[in-house]
Amino acid sequence: MLKEDREIWIHLPESAQGISKNLSKYPVLYLLDKPGHFYSVTGILKQLSITNGNTIVPEMIIITIPNTNRAGDLTPTRVDIDFFTGDSIQYANGGGNKFLDFMEEELIPHIEKPTLHLCIELLLVIYLGD
Repeated sequence: MLKEDREIWIHLPESAQGISKNLSKYPVLYLLDKPGHFYSVTGILKQLSITNGNTIVPEMIIITIPNTNRAGDLTPTRVDIDFFTGDSIQYANGGGNKFLDFMEEELIPHIEKPTLHLCIELLLVIYLGD
């Protein structure tokens, strides 16, 4: 669908380490954008779910899809002129709908495969502006 291979990073909660079947008790968070956010988010969720007995949020599986073209993946509409400067935009953009199709039709069904026994609770984190 995207006509390219994509990396997928997966974080399992500590209590799921070594479990070979039935991870269904864990919600799944899909984290989009930079791989650098992966470590921050996993650390924050660990802090809020198990550190010092915290149970503010449940432990969860985190799936990260690093972008190969950030603006292309995270913008829905193709734009050729920068709204603020009037300059021509030199990078690909406007591929957000294809990226969402990839998630809905390829990635999520792959993660939900019966062999994994995952129960999906989807939360998308989209972060385009730095």
